[in-house]
Amino acid sequence: MLTAAALVSGPPLLVPELAGGAAGETTDLREATLAAARTLVELGCEWTVLGAGTPTGVRTGTFAGFGADVTVSLDAEADDLEAGDLEADDRLAEGRVADPMMPLPLLIGGWLRGQIAPRSTVRSLLVDPAADPTSCAAIGTQLRTELDARPTPQGLLVVGDGTNTIGAKAPGGPDARATEVEEDLRHALADGDGAALAALDPQLCDELGVSGRPAWQVLAAVFGATPRTCTELYTGAPFGVGYLVGTWVL
Repeated sequence: MLTAAALVSGPPLLVPELAGGAAGETTDLREATLAAARTLVELGCEWTVLGAGTPTGVRTGTFAGFGADVTVSLDAEADDLEAGDLEADDRLAEGRVADPMMPLPLLIGGWLRGQIAPRSTVRSLLVDPAADPTSCAAIGTQLRTELDARPTPQGLLVVGDGTNTIGAKAPGGPDARATEVEEDLRHALADGDGAALAALDPQLCDELGVSGRPAWQVLAAVFGATPRTCTELYTGAPFGVGYLVGTWVL
């Protein structure tokens, strides 16, 4: 049964080995993200990582493409897998060797699993970044049915960033509309306002670089109603990208 969702942002800077000189600026974000994921563990939840990206069978990946060869996995057994157990091609085919092309939401999910729930194996669901709100709602409705059919508590780890167009540091370039949209996102996620998330305009979100839009619209449909408890753990844009962290609990 659906129990809770941990809402996290997905910058590679969460990983200390990748933070470099920004380690101090990312401490609060990292601690909040770990706390959000820890909520799922405290509630006894099995995890499903939810994010935007191309669906893949990859289960083990590396942050090498972001500057440090930090290997992560969605599978508990992969943590102890010896390189010689299988031929490299077989391990890659089974998703058991570190793939440098693993989508970022899954890398973040794998890293958090290793930090918070190393004995767990987690599921994943990637949503097409171009999925429209109607498609996201349908995916969310189906996902809720699947989660409720499982006898154990189920938790979603929802990975997504806000606008990437906030201020001079913004990787997407500054956009005057970003501040207002980011504030709207913050309130929607902090208040568990699924209707506001479902109403997000895909075109505007694309223009402002809101990568979390599809996952959040799926989340809105999964919950259907306002969560019993919503907690905001972090909000900020230290590098021109909106990072939003919190939890929803039924």
